[in-house]
Amino acid sequence: MTEYGTELAKIALNIKAIKLNPKHPFKWASGFFMPIYNDNRLLLGKPVHRQFVAEGFEHIIRTNKIPYDLIGGTSTAGISPGTTLADRLHVPFIYIRDKPKDHGLRNMIEGIDSDSTLDGKICVIVEDLISTGGSSLKAVQAVRNARGTVNHMLSIFNYGLPEATQQFADAECTVHSLLTYDVLLRTAKEQGTITADDVRMLEEWRADPFNWGAKHGFPKGEQVSFAQKWKQTVELKNSILCAGLDPAEYGQRENSIPHGIDKHLWCMRFVLDVSPHCAAVKINRNYIKDFSREETKTLVQRTHNLGMLAIDDSKLVDIGETNDAGFYHAQEEGFDAVTYAPFPGNTQEAVKQAHAKGLGLIGLVLMSNLNLNRSRPQPSADSKDTNTLRFKSPSTTQTEWS
Repeated sequence: MTEYGTELAKIALNIKAIKLNPKHPFKWASGFFMPIYNDNRLLLGKPVHRQFVAEGFEHIIRTNKIPYDLIGGTSTAGISPGTTLADRLHVPFIYIRDKPKDHGLRNMIEGIDSDSTLDGKICVIVEDLISTGGSSLKAVQAVRNARGTVNHMLSIFNYGLPEATQQFADAECTVHSLLTYDVLLRTAKEQGTITADDVRMLEEWRADPFNWGAKHGFPKGEQVSFAQKWKQTVELKNSILCAGLDPAEYGQRENSIPHGIDKHLWCMRFVLDVSPHCAAVKINRNYIKDFSREETKTLVQRTHNLGMLAIDDSKLVDIGETNDAGFYHAQEEGFDAVTYAPFPGNTQEAVKQAHAKGLGLIGLVLMSNLNLNRSRPQPSADSKDTNTLRFKSPSTTQTEWS
């Protein structure tokens, strides 16, 4: 496949479908600065490019003797190359949405009737780009949920990030890419697009993509608020879910980590498992007080590498200097936001302190307290004053609020 990869790298660099600039990196929607920008939609512009991609995919299938009954394409970037490949192979084509339609029959997969299944048919899925792997694997799972068989995915380009490699291995799905990151760098260097120093910086990026910018003078999230990052991540992950990480040790309570399991490794696996479904992970500080600074940073880094935001669930509730100490450590460990209890009455100060360190502040408003309904203010049925509430305490007495 090297010959296809080399030629595709030349095409992509020439039409600027791939741009490399480690000295003046690109700001991605997530707020991170990255030395590479990829837009494979530019390959749609010429018939010769579309046919070249489809020919390369067919070569992969023939060479690796990959079985298939139909071709699937991810929505939307995988639809065009997937359709062209299906035409070459003379087989049916489906495409997989990132989420069900919000109207009609709410289909997740188009190309089959909503009441039918794939009935065990073997599907090879086409994707344009594989980065962290989360969205690509959602397509794999959707086909499997429809009783289809998916063991192989084809991609035009693949960053080759370690986290994506691990995710696909865990999902037992093999990725075949026309262009790999290594071939791209070699081709770009040979044709003089980048220097040897650029290659070194680009190799550093793949090893640690979400901390690369800060190391090279381009701080993460510069001029991007937590609210903006949250919105962008929700759009990217197609999810509003935030997974709470409360890793109770064995014997601490009824629901805990199994006996003999390393807690840090368990947490790292938890983050990996929730990454296809969540936009953020809320790490409860009370459960990881035994973690070292490095262990916490590693956990946060994995969360970022999988395309999610990391929230320090410390529930800060103290005077300004103490809160600021909490923000300092959260920043050092790479968190995106910190939870805060507004009871001391210093919310405005806390907001300024958090924002000064590039952190979001999440105030406690409604907690998951089983006794909440017993303790929240309720309108008084016998009061004519609508501003008067009666506080229903856990005891039989009532306290009147005015």
